Amino acid sequence: MTDDNNQGMTPQDVRQRINIDETGCTETYSNFFSVTGSPEEIALDFGLMHREIKNTVRLKARIYLNYYNAKRLLTGLTQSIRKYEETYGPLELDPRTRARKK
Repeated sequence: MTDDNNQGMTPQDVRQRINIDETGCTETYSNFFSVTGSPEEIALDFGLMHREIKNTVRLKARIYLNYYNAKRLLTGLTQSIRKYEETYGPLELDPRTRARKK
């Protein structure tokens, strides 16, 4: 879409006009991720860390983003986590601290 087509529209209006085709899309769960990058792009790796096999991660997906989309992703995740914490309380990332609070 060009800027001329979007004049007077909010970002939410533009987003609502996008049709998403889920054909061929698969869902997966991830309990591990890593972020690597180059000057042109960021690579996000998602996988499963197995308790049975120590220090082994089976990668499920690798997604490449340019830095503009990576920043958009960061903004979306930040907003989602902020809303979650406002509703359910802060997320403690240190498992030892979480265990002491119980």
